[in-house]
Amino acid sequence: MDLDAGAETETLLDQPLRPGSLFPPTLAHAGTLEHLPSVGPVGPGAPGRFPRKVRRALEYVRANVAGDIRLTDMAKAAGMSPFHFSRVFKNAIGLSPYRYLVRIRVEHAKALLCEGEQSLKGIAAELGFVDQSHMTNVFRRVTGTTPKAFQDTCRDRLAL
Repeated sequence: MDLDAGAETETLLDQPLRPGSLFPPTLAHAGTLEHLPSVGPVGPGAPGRFPRKVRRALEYVRANVAGDIRLTDMAKAAGMSPFHFSRVFKNAIGLSPYRYLVRIRVEHAKALLCEGEQSLKGIAAELGFVDQSHMTNVFRRVTGTTPKAFQDTCRDRLAL
């Protein structure tokens, strides 16, 4: 999966961001996501272990993926200033905190789409997207396909 293909990931959102926010306001902040996939090392240090402070931020993202995650919250979980955290995170992971959050949400959306038990609207709400259209735009830019087409592909594979 290439997050840099085509357009900058930061332009994924058509919604205005609140100061310090990594994502626009969400429709659903409830629910736990026990089976959220984790993204392994992808940066200069890969393969390897993440610094302890970065691991704490990764755990915070996985625990709060459906919520309104702010850069300041991730930095606080890591015990760093937002500016320093952004640099350390990008050096360790190879992605900005925002890009990592988008990647986690899209990967989790893929898993839920393959399960096929929820509507696209429900998945978008569970993962903290503003609405189904927003999730579709982000998903398409990251994966190159729409959530519905991805879901149909999963169903076809399971039918074999």
